[in-house]
Amino acid sequence: MTANSPVISNHHNWQMKDGAGVRRSAGAGDLLAAFNNFGWLRVNTDNTSKIATPFNNSGSVTVETAGGGLELQSKGEHTGSFDVIFGASLDVKKSGMVGAAQAINAFRAASTVGGRGSVTVSAGGTLVADAGAEWTVGGLTLDNTNPLLGEQASVKLDRTATVGSFIWKGGLFKGTGQLKVAQNGVADLTDDETREFEGVPLLVRGAMTWGAGDINMAEGANVIVDQFGVFNVNANNKITAKHTPNPLMVPFIAVRAGGVMQKGAAATPTIGPSVQNRGRDVRPDPRHPVPRRGGGRRGPPRRRLVGNADGGQLRRLLRSGLGAQGRVRHGDVRRADPGRRARAGAGRGDGALACGMTWGRYG
Repeated sequence: MTANSPVISNHHNWQMKDGAGVRRSAGAGDLLAAFNNFGWLRVNTDNTSKIATPFNNSGSVTVETAGGGLELQSKGEHTGSFDVIFGASLDVKKSGMVGAAQAINAFRAASTVGGRGSVTVSAGGTLVADAGAEWTVGGLTLDNTNPLLGEQASVKLDRTATVGSFIWKGGLFKGTGQLKVAQNGVADLTDDETREFEGVPLLVRGAMTWGAGDINMAEGANVIVDQFGVFNVNANNKITAKHTPNPLMVPFIAVRAGGVMQKGAAATPTIGPSVQNRGRDVRPDPRHPVPRRGGGRRGPPRRRLVGNADGGQLRRLLRSGLGAQGRVRHGDVRRADPGRRARAGAGRGDGALACGMTWGRYG
């Protein structure tokens, strides 16, 4: 790229049709320095239009055709708006060209992303969303299934975003904002990929299914199963919690009143972070009753607790069946202790949780 490398600037109405895109080559051996949009960029195609040169949007971008998409294959900085209709997509993905730079796209405070379409960040792509107005989109996908030279897919979210679906196929998800999965929405964590999770609360108001792959929770990460939310645990993997000296930033999983956390019959997960249960009910798995305190014959089935229990109620409930195996601190917080698994989980098969509690339907 030379000092006189050309720059494309759109100040009016630019349409991309039939999969048209913008390549890095400008002819005569030159490379485009940038494509700057100050006007209206319209993507009207049922194919994918690709911008393989640095792209900066200060105007308006609309992806207007279902089945089509706009792929940002290079770096960019955006202060304008993106609107993606239902069935269309906005993708941040590194170009497959030799020597291509990582596709780091920074959406500054004034930028907006909306519509009923989806946003996808693939391996080699990074989406940075600075603090600003809330985003509401149809779906967010973080896909690290084919990493390029160790450049994983990553999202840094410093604002609130509400999505109808969240598909997490590995990669890094971090920030200081909040991701909300809307009521009747889905969070799909079923691919066998490692997920790195740091700083961002994930608020689930729909159905979240963890089916495979480890989840490594670092400082500030937490999963909150809100009212009407369901967390289905069907994995045989583990969720780890990185130690942090700041007690306010310890990773945790919380089930609020009206929420449910439940495990599949064949799943044998290991849960490292604490699980705070303030949900709708506590239902142990009847196939795996818990012995009385001190061993001996199995005790009677534990009571069913309905409603938002206070700490005393839940403590008495847990003690009635768990004895010394389960602990409740600070009200109704269940703390995982992987060191107890061999003792407390012995002989209970898939009913054993890492902390020694019997899995049933929690929430």
